[in-house]
Amino acid sequence: MTIISPSGRCGRRAVEELTDALALLTAAGLGIRDALGVSRSLFRQGPTARLIAAVVLQIDRGVSFSTAIGRMEGAFPPLYRSLLRIGERGGGIERVLARLSSHLRRERAVRSALYTALLYPALVLLIAVVSVLLVSLLVLPRIRELMPVSAGAPSALAINLLSVGCALLVCAACAAAVLRRRCPRVARQVDRMVIALPLVGGAVLSGQLERFCFAMATLTGSGMAVVEALEESARTVSNLSVREALSRCGADARRGLRLSAAFLGQAILPERLSRWIAVGERTGKVEQVFAQLTAYYDAEVELTSNRVTTLAEPTIILVVGVGVIILLCTFFLPLLSVFSGMV
Repeated sequence: MTIISPSGRCGRRAVEELTDALALLTAAGLGIRDALGVSRSLFRQGPTARLIAAVVLQIDRGVSFSTAIGRMEGAFPPLYRSLLRIGERGGGIERVLARLSSHLRRERAVRSALYTALLYPALVLLIAVVSVLLVSLLVLPRIRELMPVSAGAPSALAINLLSVGCALLVCAACAAAVLRRRCPRVARQVDRMVIALPLVGGAVLSGQLERFCFAMATLTGSGMAVVEALEESARTVSNLSVREALSRCGADARRGLRLSAAFLGQAILPERLSRWIAVGERTGKVEQVFAQLTAYYDAEVELTSNRVTTLAEPTIILVVGVGVIILLCTFFLPLLSVFSGMV
């Protein structure tokens, strides 16, 4: 049975559709096995149908729903598996599914808004890079063949530098994307660089902390110990530098250090997080504090994403404009001077 990984769009969509269906059906009073049967009749083909069939196959072998989900690590994120295990243990699986459904819908809305806003600037940048490569590699060398070398003609060195520079830029971006998936050390460095970027880094960090705080609020609210919930919640974070900082906080807490002090000792984590955790420790209401932090970082993600998308288009257009000016000054103005001298 092939399951599409949620790292791709279809995989995420399948998990979201299954969660929405199960949340609705369990809220109506159906058990998980019956809800899966009804869901199977609703989705007869496609990734969601294959996902349901794989879960039902595991349950038919005698395992629980949370165990079946836990065995499918490539399809369900860590937060999903942890919350289902806690919900099944406490008898509140329908509440957990409802919270997961709401969380997945919110993440999809943010992701969709960001992708839509960045699509046009990204296409403009891509077309500009491809155009520079085509002009540098195909058009200008042909002109060099037809035109004798002169003081006014564009130099071969300039042509080579521009084409090599564009090619290196594209290759570096592709190599970074591939190595991030396959080499943890490179992934750690890339993730740290992303967090350090102005404006974009703040949006990424807020998104990671929103996911972490949501997991903490849900897990602690379901009765899990704070330190154990911290270790589980750290696994839901995709940025390796942030995940390692949260894991170090969990290790410090297990050694007896106060949770707020452990968070304060991690430079990558904002001080606000430590201050609010200290409030939760003093009042004994850690769950409510993390719920408030979830709402705060959710708003921060939306605000920062709006800033990024607002500034992305003029920034990319400015970069493309500078590139066009460089092309004109380096190649076409000398060519015009050569042609004017030939007249």
